[in-house]
Amino acid sequence: SIKHLGYQLSAVVTQHLETAQKAAAEYQIPASYTDYSEMLAKEKPEAVFVAAKYHQQFAIVKEVLKFGAHVFVEKPLGMSLSEAEEISDLAAQANKQVMVGFMKRFAPAYVKAKALLADRNFGQPLAISEFFTCRNFAKDDLEYILFAASHYVDLLRYYYGEVSTVTGLSINQNGSIMQAFSLRFESGAVGSLQFGGTPAWERGAQELTMTGTNGYIKISGIDRVSALNRDEIASNLPGWQTV
Repeated sequence: SIKHLGYQLSAVVTQHLETAQKAAAEYQIPASYTDYSEMLAKEKPEAVFVAAKYHQQFAIVKEVLKFGAHVFVEKPLGMSLSEAEEISDLAAQANKQVMVGFMKRFAPAYVKAKALLADRNFGQPLAISEFFTCRNFAKDDLEYILFAASHYVDLLRYYYGEVSTVTGLSINQNGSIMQAFSLRFESGAVGSLQFGGTPAWERGAQELTMTGTNGYIKISGIDRVSALNRDEIASNLPGWQTV
């Protein structure tokens, strides 16, 4: 995809030289490294893509920012709020962009929903609800949020802005994690979330519904969007037929 935009990757870094060289040959990348510090010093890149093991990414992103390059990093940006804030502060000091790979914002169904949300026919946002489940690969609640549900936490902020209060409950039992949250946004809107990692949902499922003062928007799966606003409902029908 970078090549299609007219840019050339200058180097690839992996832990093992053999895999770096293999990737370089496959994607016509000139240089291969096993040490990202050496790569930064020699190649002097303008931007760096970081897709490492989750516990390594924080240190790598810090060094790239201190070097003076823009960063695209896969989730999670950090394993705690303090780590994320430190990266944010470093990016501001270096005047560099840091983008986290929250792909949902750019998927067609979610882009379409964003446009519908901005339409005056939706009205003022009142509520949002999310349901997301997949197989469980996390050992605890924090890992599940960071490695799976973070995409849907990001969507909340993408659509409704910052969250002011959160309450929640969870259960972690026999290899299954289920989480339920209630929240309020700074705008006054409310939200409800149900996240899960469990063998019962091995194939996974996702659904998101937004309700406004004049309509609703619903995303089912990853590719189906439906919406309705009050103006589309025939006003000359008896109340029971409208329902």
